[in-house]
Amino acid sequence: MLKTQDSFIGGHPILDFINTVEDQDKSRLVSHIHDWQSFLNWIELSPLFNAQHKASLHKYGQAESNAALIELHMIREAFHVMFKDLLSRPTNHEIPKPIELGIQAAISRASFVRENNQYQWQSNTKVSNGLVDTLYLSLDNFLRTQDISKLRECGRCTWLFLNSGRGRGRRWCRMSTCGNREKSEYFRKRQTIDTE
Repeated sequence: MLKTQDSFIGGHPILDFINTVEDQDKSRLVSHIHDWQSFLNWIELSPLFNAQHKASLHKYGQAESNAALIELHMIREAFHVMFKDLLSRPTNHEIPKPIELGIQAAISRASFVRENNQYQWQSNTKVSNGLVDTLYLSLDNFLRTQDISKLRECGRCTWLFLNSGRGRGRRWCRMSTCGNREKSEYFRKRQTIDTE
């Protein structure tokens, strides 16, 4: 369960959204946003949504929130697949057409606003697509502003992050979880080999 800012390790809000899974074995089976309340808890910690967006999402009814949650999971996994493909073919990668169309549609409904001395696209919270548009606009921001060569996937789980270290840099999403698990597993294997 995402309860603290410690789970936001991606280096960009869209990566933190994609990382909303409990994942110790690359399966992506357990979602941190498993119900609407857990999503609302997550957005309170995420810089992805401004106060106006958060207020509108808190007003969702049961049917609207159930449909939105299904769509959130589908988008999250589509974005993850796109990034996995990007990591496997960094020089020969094209954005999948449905994602490109999602970005174009989000921009067509967005406003170009100044926020924190920068101009950026902001989704319209008054339209039904506001939630989805926010995700596509964040993805667009990532693809246009980040050095894709610094994108990494954790060696132990499927979490994505921007490697800001020099040289090879980080191998795991967090040393305190995946890094320690990897080192413990290596140590156990070494002990087994040494006792044989």
